[in-house]
Amino acid sequence: MKKLRFTRDEGTAFYKELTEKLDAHFEGAGKARTGNWKMFFKIGLYFGLDVLFYALMITATSLPLFYTFYLLMGLSVLLTAFNISHDAAHGVAVKSKFWNKMLFQLSFNLQGNNAYVWGKNHNESHHLYTSLYACVVFVVFLELVFVPRNVDDFWHFEPNYQSGYSA
Repeated sequence: MKKLRFTRDEGTAFYKELTEKLDAHFEGAGKARTGNWKMFFKIGLYFGLDVLFYALMITATSLPLFYTFYLLMGLSVLLTAFNISHDAAHGVAVKSKFWNKMLFQLSFNLQGNNAYVWGKNHNESHHLYTSLYACVVFVVFLELVFVPRNVDDFWHFEPNYQSGYSA
């Protein structure tokens, strides 16, 4: 397969207009593009719950307590994934690029995922080639989303198994 190459966007009219509208939105709302005090609260809360439930799980004195804390830790790690990992992976959890990377790696590795592998398979594959069939690794193998069957036939999409799990 021939490697796809994209030209660098040097400021098309669409990109400029999009950037202006986003800047106006955030300025008008008085919000930053990165996390605020609520995000810092969530970071502390979810990582704190991860540590707390892990400590309670490994010191549990009975099997039912162990499984209770095990399930609560799983829920807490899931909340960490949805609330911290995603924003940190996209570099918007905090202002610092370094701390976004650290939060992403810590939260992903706590989930049992490998942050490096996720970055390669998800960010560099999925986010670069979102609409190109046979370029997205997990779409090719799982076929769980609407994708064109033929790269040349861009507008013809066929659902695969999505109707079975979508609302």
